[in-house]
Amino acid sequence: MGYILPSPSSTAEQARALMAQKDDIEAQLTEHLAVLRANGTNMTDPLLDREGFPRADMDLWAVRLARQRIIELRNDLSATMDAIGQTLEHVYDP
Repeated sequence: MGYILPSPSSTAEQARALMAQKDDIEAQLTEHLAVLRANGTNMTDPLLDREGFPRADMDLWAVRLARQRIIELRNDLSATMDAIGQTLEHVYDP
């Protein structure tokens, strides 16, 4: 058996799959950002009040989990975008 070269259609299919993965990550990001908005906070607002106690005006557990997941998803999105770029280079390589 010899070495089988990947067909252009399989590389294009990989690019499409990566783009679908990117769309899924972006949808998850939107959901988690909505949790932050619903609690009236963002990624940088403190979770403690001026006296050092946990804030009572938000669901700290949900905010903390959403922040953690947003950081993970942003990293995943960056890696996926890099993979899409590399795959598209192979698709359109002259």
